[in-house]
Amino acid sequence: MKKKNNAKKRWLDCPEENSFWFNDGQAIRNITQLPAALRKASLKTFSHHVNAEKNDFANWVGDVFNEKQFSAELRKAKNKAALLKVINSMTK
Repeated sequence: MKKKNNAKKRWLDCPEENSFWFNDGQAIRNITQLPAALRKASLKTFSHHVNAEKNDFANWVGDVFNEKQFSAELRKAKNKAALLKVINSMTK
């Protein structure tokens, strides 16, 4: 049952103070908004958030939505296409 509850949380907006702010000014409040925002983001913006030292998207999904498995899968993605593929597979 916990998995179903987590899936529902993906569709809900987080509190405004927990929004994900891209360094280009975009802000999102739920996981389902992430693919469109990623598609808009430049490579420079993506690299700011995902690089050898960090993966801000994985951190946000794990910390704000308590989606630990989803977060772990996102952490494996090293480029925008791979990240979008993970999001697509995890949100079906």
